[in-house]
Amino acid sequence: LTLAGRWHAWHTPDYAWSAYLDAGVGLSVTGDEVPAGGSEFNFNPRAGAGLTMALGDSRRAPRLQGGVRWHHMSNGRIFGGDRNEGRDSVMVYFGVTLSL
Repeated sequence: LTLAGRWHAWHTPDYAWSAYLDAGVGLSVTGDEVPAGGSEFNFNPRAGAGLTMALGDSRRAPRLQGGVRWHHMSNGRIFGGDRNEGRDSVMVYFGVTLSL
């Protein structure tokens, strides 16, 4: 479960291209300790940047998107410091977004 926001900081006049920043925080519950020796409950803050490209002439046209994001996973020491083996990673992603 993640709550995230995105701000399109720049776009071309015809909205064909845009650049954005995004950030969010989530919660994860797993069946195993993640990482080993950690906990089954973790927080997942994230932040990143990316680009979008319109696949049509309308502002509501589907868009290709791609970006890079920092992703963190830890339990925030709520189970003690010895069970908080945090993980940081970099995520590269690509996809298609649709306007509703």
